[in-house]
Amino acid sequence: MAKNKTVLILGLALTILVMGQSLWAGGQSNSSKTTTIGRVVFDMSHPYQQADNACSEALAKSLNVNYIYIDGKSDAEAQANGVTDLISRRVSGIIVQPLDGAAIQPSIDEAIQAKIPIVTFYQQPVKKNVPTVMIDEASSSKALGALAAKKWQEWYPNKPIKIAIIDQPDVAFVIENRSDAFIAGVKSVVPNAEVVARIDGKGRRDTSMAAGDDLLQSHPEANVIFGINDDSSLGCLAAYEAGGRGKAVNGIPQTELIAGCGGTESEMLKVFDPASALKMTMALSARANGEALVDTVMKIINGQIPREGETIITTQNKIIDFYNMSIDDGQKFLTDEFKSTINLRKEIGVR
Repeated sequence: MAKNKTVLILGLALTILVMGQSLWAGGQSNSSKTTTIGRVVFDMSHPYQQADNACSEALAKSLNVNYIYIDGKSDAEAQANGVTDLISRRVSGIIVQPLDGAAIQPSIDEAIQAKIPIVTFYQQPVKKNVPTVMIDEASSSKALGALAAKKWQEWYPNKPIKIAIIDQPDVAFVIENRSDAFIAGVKSVVPNAEVVARIDGKGRRDTSMAAGDDLLQSHPEANVIFGINDDSSLGCLAAYEAGGRGKAVNGIPQTELIAGCGGTESEMLKVFDPASALKMTMALSARANGEALVDTVMKIINGQIPREGETIITTQNKIIDFYNMSIDDGQKFLTDEFKSTINLRKEIGVR
């Protein structure tokens, strides 16, 4: 009898041990199956990038998906290293907005080899071998340029248009889809409009302010100016304001019309200020873009979109201007797309 009890106790102990090991293994297995999206953000110093990334993170969390991000710092090497880091962490999927399609290609290929889905944003790798979320910016930039030309003609029909761009020549996609498209839009209305300057603002506020000061000194005749992002337009405007220009009266620019790209709080405050020469922008839809990125990578993970090959998901920008949109509509855009809590009317001081 004692022998049988010993066998029974040993048997129970063995069963409990096996069950415990099985439960532990099951816990490890469930943990390893947790979906994690890793993102290399183009540059977290930019307000748009901050808002876009926050919208990606919010959607991921609503789906019970882990979300981590790395700052790409507007640097091709940092972005490539960021992708490599995420691969080493064995994330479930990767999002990257590359500065350069050629520089990011080895990291794209590394992700493919590791069987980790990867999505590029705004710019494709040179092989065009993974899905990309693309903003249809060329058509919006052209429409913005056309609007700028029409308004200038309306105000100053006898003043020839002199175009200047606060540019970013090291980003080919920006040149093609923002700068060149804006110029094409102006010339679609005024064919003899002249481009007098394209100055590198490097997409940053401080360098764009220096570029604006250079433009003001070297080409004071420039009267339709386009900044390729919000830091470019705002930096240029700051330089002009410091030089006694960049002003408007009741929404009519006195010496130059400035157009931008971004639609962030700082830009919108100037667009709807009747005294500012920055009067229109091609606004980026932070929520729409941020959510499209997470949605796309999740569809790849779930087998709804092929991991490899040229799949394009297109999003749209929105033209916001002082003349065709109310300040309340501008407020709604900021709230919906940037989760902004700013009160435009109160900040600008208009009723």
